[in-house]
Amino acid sequence: MRSAVLALAAVAVAPNAMTQEIAATRPPPTSMNLGFPADTSGVWPLDPGSSQLRVRPTTERPVASTTGAFRTVCGIAALGFDDPIVYPGEPWRSHLHTFVGNTGIDAFSTAESLRASGNSTCRGGIFNRSAYWVSSLLDMRTMRPVLPDAFFIYYKSGAFNSKGSSDGRTVNGVFVPWQPPVKFRDMPRGLRMIAGDPSRSTPRTGADESAHRWACSGADAKYGSSIPDCPVGSTLYQEVFFAQCWDGINLDSPDHKSHMHYGVNVPNAGDPRGWTHRECPASHPVVLPKVIFEISFKVTETTKYWRLVSDSYAPTKPAGYSSHGDWFGAWLEQPWRAGCVSANKDCHGHLLGDGRELY
Repeated sequence: MRSAVLALAAVAVAPNAMTQEIAATRPPPTSMNLGFPADTSGVWPLDPGSSQLRVRPTTERPVASTTGAFRTVCGIAALGFDDPIVYPGEPWRSHLHTFVGNTGIDAFSTAESLRASGNSTCRGGIFNRSAYWVSSLLDMRTMRPVLPDAFFIYYKSGAFNSKGSSDGRTVNGVFVPWQPPVKFRDMPRGLRMIAGDPSRSTPRTGADESAHRWACSGADAKYGSSIPDCPVGSTLYQEVFFAQCWDGINLDSPDHKSHMHYGVNVPNAGDPRGWTHRECPASHPVVLPKVIFEISFKVTETTKYWRLVSDSYAPTKPAGYSSHGDWFGAWLEQPWRAGCVSANKDCHGHLLGDGRELY
């Protein structure tokens, strides 16, 4: 996955609006907020976003692939102590978050307000007014946020395939894939979801491994649950993986996760090897595109003092266990679902799969 991020970064067009310094509001006393205290005073190089609908026809076509993938890049829209999913209507209640996408995001944001207003720091302008955010990364020596160098959002077929798996068995002369074909659905309007656990204090193991991971750049780098000590000059990568099985009913749930589910392992029927494939459980039968955050940080000084704001739940444990992300969708349209994800095509970072592109 890390190599894919590097490849995309090499060809990606920066978000439409030029990045500029925007004064961040001085936070109230830290006792009002959760997490480590964070100093956001002064000016920060935030992206004001675009108010334009930046979509146009193109003769370029997606590339056929074994999986479907669309990805976009977004500039940093805000630093804020708000969380409209976990603490709606309660400004300054949350730990500090780094937001990308809709510049109008705050504690009072709703699905309706996101679709109706706000610039967008994502490619395509207000074609995508979605809001995406993660717990801010801090330099504990200064308690100042470390801003990402790049923030990518992937929408992929994930563990599923619209044609079924390429391997299977032949029954009465008919090929039967181990994993049956699935029908992907658009991301439901108003859906909200969280991946990862802000109170996590232990390494991820087993099924939990699907939620997040960290790594340094370099051929010998390994993924892990905690922030590694990356050498100066390298890049620190944070990845957050969202569940893609939806219950088909609820747009949210009390824990902001239970309406979603990761795929489960199911034995391949008749497979002499005893192997398994992934399916959505009966309780969550609707398959959505898999959302993945790919976030990179340039390492200009040691990462030894870097921790997530939410790591305050386990301040003596390795940094990064509490990695998590929030997704609050507000797409004008989702043609990339049919033209890229369901069609098993790679749409790169700009193609919509319907003869149009974001710019």
